[in-house]
Amino acid sequence: PIFLMLMLPQGAYYATLDTVVGERERGTFETILTSPLDRQEILLGKFLYVVAWSVAAFLLNLAGLLIFVHFALGFLNLPVALDVSLAPAQILVATLAMILLAVILGAVMMVLAAPAKSYREGQALLMPAYMIAAFSGMFVSFGGDDFTAREALIPIVNVAALLKTVFRGEVPLGPALLTFVELLVLAAAGIGVAARLARTETLFFDDNLNLRRMFRLAGRSR
Repeated sequence: PIFLMLMLPQGAYYATLDTVVGERERGTFETILTSPLDRQEILLGKFLYVVAWSVAAFLLNLAGLLIFVHFALGFLNLPVALDVSLAPAQILVATLAMILLAVILGAVMMVLAAPAKSYREGQALLMPAYMIAAFSGMFVSFGGDDFTAREALIPIVNVAALLKTVFRGEVPLGPALLTFVELLVLAAAGIGVAARLARTETLFFDDNLNLRRMFRLAGRSR
């Protein structure tokens, strides 16, 4: 979980910097706004790019990790045969959980990066979200072995705990369902907040915008 929980937020982190902060710093964001596309269509395109990049980073690193471990075990010449494999159901559960987490992280990071005027400012705004997501894997890896309902209620930590149990060949039904329900609720909330902010014209043209002012304006928008 440590390694994989590093890869997913890292994909969202760099994709957000490129498609949100990079557009503003390069001066191409205004050109996109003058296109026939609706504000929500622009937001959706950028959002899907961030989510796709995050999931791709996770899947590629998962495949690379399994291939590496498979060949590493072959070179060790252990007296007892060991094998590492995941059933299709396990891969499906892990992938669905990571897709929902990518949706949440993508929405959160795009909102946090919206006021940034440069890469440096964007990195400062996104780093707390990245560190929280990354360290959740470390927290779970050094915790207990049981995936409980209490862990399932803690955002991001529940995904790391679910990954840990999936890779052990276990999928506890109750905590897994709680995790997916919470992820769906948080994903819907994140997309809703991002869509509301996209309707705020000041978000795109105010050079003095910060997070506090951005949310205050979003609360007034209808």
